[in-house]
Amino acid sequence: MTAASVKYQRLAHDLRQAITGGRFQPGEGLPPERDLAKSHGVSRPTVRAALDALAHEGLLSREQGRGTFVARGCGSTPAAALTLVYSAPFKVGIDHDPYLAGLTAQVAMRSSAGGIGGPLGVRVLAVPIGGDAAAAIEGAGGLAHCRGGVLFVGLEPPSDALLLRLRGAGIACVVLGRLGGREAVATVAGDGVRTGELAARHLLAHGHRRLALVDGPWSHHPCAQRRDGFLAAVAAAGAEAVVVDGIGWDRPATAAAVRAAFAAAGRPTAAAVSGDCGASGLLDAARDLGLAVPRDLAVVAMHLPEQVSPLAEVPLTALVVPYAGYVQAALEALRRPLGEPPAQVLVADRLVVGRSCGCVVPEG
Repeated sequence: MTAASVKYQRLAHDLRQAITGGRFQPGEGLPPERDLAKSHGVSRPTVRAALDALAHEGLLSREQGRGTFVARGCGSTPAAALTLVYSAPFKVGIDHDPYLAGLTAQVAMRSSAGGIGGPLGVRVLAVPIGGDAAAAIEGAGGLAHCRGGVLFVGLEPPSDALLLRLRGAGIACVVLGRLGGREAVATVAGDGVRTGELAARHLLAHGHRRLALVDGPWSHHPCAQRRDGFLAAVAAAGAEAVVVDGIGWDRPATAAAVRAAFAAAGRPTAAAVSGDCGASGLLDAARDLGLAVPRDLAVVAMHLPEQVSPLAEVPLTALVVPYAGYVQAALEALRRPLGEPPAQVLVADRLVVGRSCGCVVPEG
């Protein structure tokens, strides 16, 4: 991730906290871009990127000639909040994680304005990998504070014991991510197989015959799904695939894996890579190897936060995370009667074409 993207994410996080914490009220105008740039010690393009991201999340509205305003329906979190239990490595930087930011913003906006049971808001409980989600819920007030429902997000699914406890207390819950054959809980997930297929087919359409997949860890179900879809599409085209063990949230590890794989003779001429940190790691490695994107290496990023893709040196072609679709399906699942069979929903990532794949994209 570039220094500019880190600054933009931090500013977006600070402004998001100010909006959800009530410092800026619905309908209130934000200070001008030049004032925000001065007060936060950043450039005006960084301010513009942060405001654009919050507008995309639905927290802000930008009016030509008038300024930027807090969207109607946004504000501090109501008491009956939906609890979002987020499981991830702490080294990701949970406060500035664009995936979490996009999800929480969509929950806040759609639960208050989407006609799905009235205002909810969202509170986030962060649980490290290997941590105890049940203990985190107890430490945050127990089940009594979960009456708005519980949405589990991240790398580790909740335990069966916790799911049964929530269900026994009459609390609806949804897991964002597939859980294989576990049918006792509603799930909303990205269609990883379709994502892998679309990434491969887009690169194949540019004439590439030796393609790399940079993803992982393979124990994480969505990574394995993207691999299956990618490899199937490449095999169907009679092309060759190289699998590189990168980690979507570990930029240095991904860069090292790509450098090792691409330094050999007969390197791939195109690559699909997962995650914002993974994409940054691949671009770091390409730069170290003297490979220009897309002249020497075409790139498609998978499962990318949409607001990050324009901040790369070459605007990325990306399959972006469908936050709105995820959250809309999750909220609908939460409102189903507990006696009904739990919903099992797949939501497809959306292709946004940039210049990193070799496509010609008009400026502006």
